[in-house]
Amino acid sequence: MKISLNWLSQYIDLSGLSVDEMSDMLTFAGIEVEDIRQQGVDSPYVVVARVAAAEQHPQADRLKVCQVDVGDGTLHQIVCGAQNYKVGDKVPCALPGAVLPGNV
Repeated sequence: MKISLNWLSQYIDLSGLSVDEMSDMLTFAGIEVEDIRQQGVDSPYVVVARVAAAEQHPQADRLKVCQVDVGDGTLHQIVCGAQNYKVGDKVPCALPGAVLPGNV
């Protein structure tokens, strides 16, 4: 069975416990913990950005040059290969220095 720590915290006080401590607590209570998976990215360099502008890249057919607002008062230019967005959408944005899953 898969359960979310957010869901579990509605029934058990998990404040101040690490993931390993929570796993041990469940194991000692007789509940086998087979695997722990973290969803998402916990990084200050991965933010939600609003696409302010997008235009065709001058040297690549499949890329766009976008201006995105990451909430710091300035627009950042990024090159994007995605096709499933439009100006005004809020999208995930990995800023310089971000480390994504898989050490990317």
